[in-house]
Amino acid sequence: MNLLPYVIGFGVLVLTIAVMAIYRLSVGRRDDEMLHLAESENRMVAQQVSTGKKIVWADFWGQLLTVVTAIYGLALLVIYLRGVWVEHVQIPK
Repeated sequence: MNLLPYVIGFGVLVLTIAVMAIYRLSVGRRDDEMLHLAESENRMVAQQVSTGKKIVWADFWGQLLTVVTAIYGLALLVIYLRGVWVEHVQIPK
């Protein structure tokens, strides 16, 4: 059984998680954590709301992709170990 296409798919998932983490870090760096209440700071409030939505979006998809990748990786490991085990316990002819 050739698992190479599945391992490549796993690698793509891991790479996607890394890209999401870099995106999350870059958006988080621009985040202004000061509380703006004055009327003259409405532009800053709108920017904070926009940045907050981006961070929530990146966190949601990053966590979801991490869980999917972990399950996918465990399934690949189980399939591989089962294949190795079946190969070694075959009855000789």
